[in-house]
Amino acid sequence: MNLLDRLTADFGYALLTDQASLDAFANPQENTVIFLPANPQHYPETLDVAVVLPELLRVFDKRLGAAVAEMVFAKTLAAQYGITEWPALLFLRHGEYLGVITRIRDWDVYLSKVNHFIASSTLAKAPGIGIPVVGAPMARCGH
Repeated sequence: MNLLDRLTADFGYALLTDQASLDAFANPQENTVIFLPANPQHYPETLDVAVVLPELLRVFDKRLGAAVAEMVFAKTLAAQYGITEWPALLFLRHGEYLGVITRIRDWDVYLSKVNHFIASSTLAKAPGIGIPVVGAPMARCGH
């Protein structure tokens, strides 16, 4: 059993395979963290984050539900939320975007950011991928 499988088998984190499974998991819960793994051969930090995640859940006992996105679905979520670095921890409140932590970070960074996400009374605007639209200046007529 690899480390990623251990998160679902031993720790009981939900395995998310599509938007319906994400909605069913995240919408009823106040705060959730979704682990978006990447191939550990290309992104070795994936295994580091897989070790950190259960420790975060211990610190934030009962204040966070956790799930693992299957790798193909993780790419879909990354595109949906504008995530460009791997691996990522995606934080949601009742299925709505709170924030993201990418790659491996110092423990203090995790604690600070997760505390901020949980304590926040407002949702963050989910980033997206796209080209910003910039209007051309309007020409002045008659002058």
